[in-house]
Amino acid sequence: HLAQGQCPKPGQPTAARPPARARGADLFVRGDGAILRERQGGAESRSGGPHENSSAENDEDVVRPLPGVDNSATHVRVSPTTGKTLRDTIYAEWERVLGGGKPRWGTLYYQELREEFAAECSITRRLTPDPPPGFAPDMNLLRALAACKATPPKRGPFSVWLQTVADRPQQPTVVAAFREAAKLRLGCKKQILFAKQVLEFVVRHSIDRHFPDTWCIMKEWADRVLLQLWISAHSSHKYSPREWAMLEDHTAMLGLVADLPAVRKVLAVQDTKWQTVEAELAIITKSSKVCQELWGGASSDLTATRVDAVIAQRITQLANSGQVLTKLILLDAKQKILAEIAALPNAGALDRKRQSVGVYRGIEYTRSVDGFANDVSFRIACLVKSLCVEQKHLRALWCEDVVVMKPKSVGDAVVDAALAAPADLARKSCGVKFAKAAELTTESLVELVTNCASSYLAVDSDWAVEQCMMASLTGTDAGSRLIAATLEEMPSETKAVDIQAAALRMQWLATQKVYQFAGTDTQAKCDCLARGFGRIADGRAPDFTGISGDEPFRPVMTRLQYFVRIETKDNAGQVVPKFGADALFFGYENAKTDFEAGKHVHGWSKLAKTYMFLMPNTAYLEEVQQFLAKIDSKEMPADSSSAGNKKGRPTKKNLKRSISAASDCEDEVDAKALKAAMKMFE
Repeated sequence: HLAQGQCPKPGQPTAARPPARARGADLFVRGDGAILRERQGGAESRSGGPHENSSAENDEDVVRPLPGVDNSATHVRVSPTTGKTLRDTIYAEWERVLGGGKPRWGTLYYQELREEFAAECSITRRLTPDPPPGFAPDMNLLRALAACKATPPKRGPFSVWLQTVADRPQQPTVVAAFREAAKLRLGCKKQILFAKQVLEFVVRHSIDRHFPDTWCIMKEWADRVLLQLWISAHSSHKYSPREWAMLEDHTAMLGLVADLPAVRKVLAVQDTKWQTVEAELAIITKSSKVCQELWGGASSDLTATRVDAVIAQRITQLANSGQVLTKLILLDAKQKILAEIAALPNAGALDRKRQSVGVYRGIEYTRSVDGFANDVSFRIACLVKSLCVEQKHLRALWCEDVVVMKPKSVGDAVVDAALAAPADLARKSCGVKFAKAAELTTESLVELVTNCASSYLAVDSDWAVEQCMMASLTGTDAGSRLIAATLEEMPSETKAVDIQAAALRMQWLATQKVYQFAGTDTQAKCDCLARGFGRIADGRAPDFTGISGDEPFRPVMTRLQYFVRIETKDNAGQVVPKFGADALFFGYENAKTDFEAGKHVHGWSKLAKTYMFLMPNTAYLEEVQQFLAKIDSKEMPADSSSAGNKKGRPTKKNLKRSISAASDCEDEVDAKALKAAMKMFE
């Protein structure tokens, strides 16, 4: 450690204080010889470890060692040219200054020291020239390198030489150019362009193939250059990986750090067809940091898909194995699945945080887990508990009738009853706590589920299955479940539902738990739908403004056309139903014919009004509306079969019959009304 202009050899007392001009630059070095910081004119230019003041009262007779650092000379790097350590080199320089020499400091001097005492693994130390017999330095490159060492450095001649050299240079010339390139600061926008010219020079003269040993040393540096170029281009122009790789010579440059045929094959496919180049993606992402940045996401997605497929396949095989599932068998199955995942290429590069998808009685539940082991454990727990409920070893959770409306069979494996004991105890306690679930709101349910999780986990280590199930009672899952229940009450191509029946079923649905735990937004939309059905049943126009443009309710709105349904027969006599506009205009032609013949068309009239209420924006309904208005005004042609005299007036005999029939109808209505009223007192 050198401090305050004092530069003794290790173990020796300090000499007289050097002249003021010799203390213009102070160096602070680590035990391995790397320069920590420098002081010029009493001000620090770089921050480093502890720094002592240069005042006289802080000077001592010996150099104080840096705390926590081995300061012995045997652990300081030695110059390959002079055989001296950095400490000895600076001490000799200090003695030269005491003898009257001019002190040296500044950027170039410190850079020379860094290069001379660089680590053995640095590029400048590893690049060694191998001159052939009769080798002579390239004078143009020599002058260019001299310009780079000027103050300030001028890299223009070096750039010109890289772009204009015609013949392939010899190996010592390439080494000299690479040593200068290694000094470039890749974070500087101007210097990164010089680094790019070096890569273009390598591609143009095939340096990587003719001097493979030399290029192997520069390969990591080239990878960092390409990574910096990609980051700059993506941040400023928002290029996609494929767009950037196709620009200029970037594809050829990528071939310097990765397998070029594999890179070209990856670039030839579309972004959605990575499965066809899975092997090539694995090769290039492992060999290069820039390729990992460009296509690491696609490679990870493929590997994650493969991992999910392996887990799902092995879980299905376990469910259909027909054997008795004990604790040891489940543990062995888990270990085999993890071993198979570990054998997949690039599996170790995946993030530990994963989204595990477990299937409980046919319903999928997603949970964030940490690592493959927890992922497999969660999926096995879903399988085991599904089998236990089917085989009556485990009671159903209090909310299963809501979240599992249509349970599916899991498999033919048999579960040891002892595995269900902890879960059954936890579910029993949970059922007591949630006994008043009918009084719960969405917010109170979420709070209760969160607060009770830790206590139930102490009883059942796989309580995450039940926690996911109860969490699905609220939020988007609850809304999706209510929409699915609504679709069950709607007509379809294979199911005919009357509009009055649909209105009643929607009112019934509002009393169920699936409606209770859904969000208020989804509940309001279902209420709007129920009111619309009721208005249509009463012959009034509905108001679907709140749900007509809602994306989650799009399947529901699509089903509205199936309320307009007419069944016809084809040439073979088979019944063929028609829906929506097809049913409307097919019935319209028949209705016009019947109307002109004097027949009643009230059935089609009701169907047409329902269609216009449901599809009010159809442009070609004007003719149908005119026809409906004509029907409503009862402008029917005279019917020759109607009872009456020649002038169209009813006879006295027919009039008496009509009055008698009306009286009988009123008596019948009164009797029905009286009977209905009596039921109110029963």
